[in-house]
Amino acid sequence: MVAGANDVVAALTRATDDASRRRVARRFAALPSHEVDGLLWSEEREHRLTALLILVEQYRAGGQPQAIVEQLLDAVRAERVDDEELVAVVAEPILGDAHATGSRNVFFQLAKSDVVWVRLLSILATGVFVKQGDVTTTLELAERLGRERHPAMRHAVGVLLRAVGRRAPAELVAFLERVGRRLPRDVVERAVENLAPAEAERLLALR
Repeated sequence: MVAGANDVVAALTRATDDASRRRVARRFAALPSHEVDGLLWSEEREHRLTALLILVEQYRAGGQPQAIVEQLLDAVRAERVDDEELVAVVAEPILGDAHATGSRNVFFQLAKSDVVWVRLLSILATGVFVKQGDVTTTLELAERLGRERHPAMRHAVGVLLRAVGRRAPAELVAFLERVGRRLPRDVVERAVENLAPAEAERLLALR
């Protein structure tokens, strides 16, 4: 008998933390696509979170990666993935990994979306490049998105820039010297957390 969304929901009644929810996702990693959609369209955030974890498991298993990316994007565009934590669950493991090589145009296309969660997905996904020591795409998107008012976007941009500062401090310093005065103070404060205190103070004073 093929498992369905109701089976996942039943299993989640016994899941009390992230680790147990991830175990549920692994258990139901073969859930059919339409059943995953059923969870994604649930009003219960826990159901949607588990659906995203299942998509990550399916993507890692190598099953129809492009279809999984499209299913994810459809859900984000429909605002079923509607907070920073939910977006972060899938940004690097699915969207980032799917475009880890080749053209990066997709990130800039998504950054033009009218839906804040799609724009958030675009920059969070670039974390895969930062971890490889390539910060160019992240910095380009941070310049475009860092001035947004939405708190989730400002937090995410700051977190990504902080990661840049850990991997490539010289590039972050040059970036903030060029555009830091145009970014909100909270974004810059988070961005400089991995820099030497004197350098951080200097960059904050440029605003």
